[in-house]
Amino acid sequence: MSQNEKETRISNIVSQLSLCAEHNVLIYDKCAREYDDLAEVFGFDVPRRIADYCMKNLSLPKGTTVKSCTALDVAAGTGITAEALKKAGFTGAIDGFDGSSEMVKVAATKQIHRTIVQHLALPNHPLPFAGKTYDVVVIGSAMNPGHVPHECLHDFLDLLKPGGILLFNVSHLTTTDPDGQASGSVRRILQDMSKEGKGECILDEVNSLNLGLCCFIRLVVCWWSCYFIRI
Repeated sequence: MSQNEKETRISNIVSQLSLCAEHNVLIYDKCAREYDDLAEVFGFDVPRRIADYCMKNLSLPKGTTVKSCTALDVAAGTGITAEALKKAGFTGAIDGFDGSSEMVKVAATKQIHRTIVQHLALPNHPLPFAGKTYDVVVIGSAMNPGHVPHECLHDFLDLLKPGGILLFNVSHLTTTDPDGQASGSVRRILQDMSKEGKGECILDEVNSLNLGLCCFIRLVVCWWSCYFIRI
């Protein structure tokens, strides 16, 4: 497939995406086998950026090493973010899940995840993972309409151990979010958490077309600090 053919294929896939996560899963099922190849065409750099920032900010309890840490790869797709974590030096176990069963199959062949399962993140749809389990939760380019609902942020935070971190990015403008409302939605959720006494939110937009709005959240023993950080 030539470069132009790949670009046309990407455009065709994107044009089919909607605000319905269940519908989008079917789209990703169809393109799972070619996803990695297509991702290289449009310079998908978010996984590397998230992985690098994760390694710079990972807080290790005294007497522990990175190898003893655990990470959860939310909306893991074909495992691109997990691969980036490994390349960046994360040697601990990585679990993952994705709504697309075909994406999960591709990721499983890479043998990067300790466990990877099919699961669609939706409000009131319990996650198949125990709370207070992970040192790191990463969500690469999935906190957008029609993918991972922002309301699920609370569920992901509940999975973190004290001192753990949650890293995710929110694109400013997407096919399913042409008015860039996703950024505002995330802000409101984090601000509500702050008002409820769950932590402090510091907001800062990232000036990057690829990365969009990135959020870094650190969980400590008795309070939350939520940061939008520049990369």
